Amino acid sequence: MAAILIAFLAVLLVSSVIPGVWSAVFRRNSYGVFKLKLVYPVEAPEHWLTAASADIYGEGEDSLSKIVSPSLRISANNSFLSSRRITLPEGAYRIRWSLGDRVSWYSFRLLSFSALEKSGNGMMVLEETLEDPPAFPLELSWTAVDAADNRSIDGQVEMSWKRVDTPEGELISGGTYSFLFEASGYLPSSFDIEVSPWRRNLNLHASLWPQPGELIIRNDSGRLIMPRLNGSGIYYDMKEAPGTDRIGRLESGSFRVLSLLPGDYLLTPGLGKSGLKSFSLKSGDTVTAVVESDEEKQFIVRVRHSD
Repeated sequence: MAAILIAFLAVLLVSSVIPGVWSAVFRRNSYGVFKLKLVYPVEAPEHWLTAASADIYGEGEDSLSKIVSPSLRISANNSFLSSRRITLPEGAYRIRWSLGDRVSWYSFRLLSFSALEKSGNGMMVLEETLEDPPAFPLELSWTAVDAADNRSIDGQVEMSWKRVDTPEGELISGGTYSFLFEASGYLPSSFDIEVSPWRRNLNLHASLWPQPGELIIRNDSGRLIMPRLNGSGIYYDMKEAPGTDRIGRLESGSFRVLSLLPGDYLLTPGLGKSGLKSFSLKSGDTVTAVVESDEEKQFIVRVRHSD
């Protein structure tokens, strides 16, 4: 009996000298600690991650009481979100994950520090995985411009789409689609897009090239010529992929076919101003320019349009 009394007095003495001993012992036996972790796929956009949240509720017999909403931080390797250490009394809890388009609940029991030490387990980490969200209808908007001068042609263009990864599919997130833009007087423009499951809208921009015209330069002058268009031997070739090309030299008796943007042109057969000839080229039109030479060896250009 005397030994018990002495031990009790010793504890009282220690607790008076070292404040918080009783509270520390109490906390180890009745409080636990845990962390939250949210793993997400690499393609998840940042605004989805910043919107992710977690709420901790105490679980009673017939009710839930919200206790804390811990902040979540992005990891250094940008692969998960995590909270700081959370210390709460031992007991039953629920965590509510708010993950963009879905909410998930998870029940768990928090063990005390001392109970964890006895079990040999480390700190509890409650992990959730942010999976691809469910498919959502896509909001679609688009603009179209003339690729030659960048002016808007929205009112002239018709847009159509089809889903290519599944027949007769809807326009929803997570699919692959082919888009086609068409307008009178323009070459059609098409492209395929694989839409991320994280997207909710598509803003498309199409550039349509005007339907080209064709210029045939025929050299009947009996001399070598070096044709120029608008003062340059370089022109914008529309035959295949639009790009610049050289007209080059043209031997007598030969001809060259150029695929050009519609517009006004000035053709010069040689380096001087001899034979200077202007003409207009429309989409789908064919213009033939025949280069001849007079008695004074001056170039003459005769232009005729296709019927």
